Amino acid sequence: MEVLEAMMPVFFATNHCQSSKWFTIHIHEMKVVAGTGPEVYDEFMAGKFVAQRTKRPFSIVSTGMPLQQTQNREVMTTDGLIGKSNCGYARSAVT
Repeated sequence: MEVLEAMMPVFFATNHCQSSKWFTIHIHEMKVVAGTGPEVYDEFMAGKFVAQRTKRPFSIVSTGMPLQQTQNREVMTTDGLIGKSNCGYARSAVT
């Protein structure tokens, strides 16, 4: 939290609008989570804000990463969004 707060002036100064907007909201939500969601706060404090999909060392990532990887994989397959889009049909018809 301290690092994010220290970085906020940099995001604003360099015109990173999305980062400025969403980090501001994130910082606020994290500051009030102890009062609004005590169960969530307890889980965070217990270190349950990461995920490990494999047993390999140093493979722990934030909980959003596995979700994003799964969604990206599904979209990029031939049965996913790209495979069903007009571009996908055009490519398969040409090849």
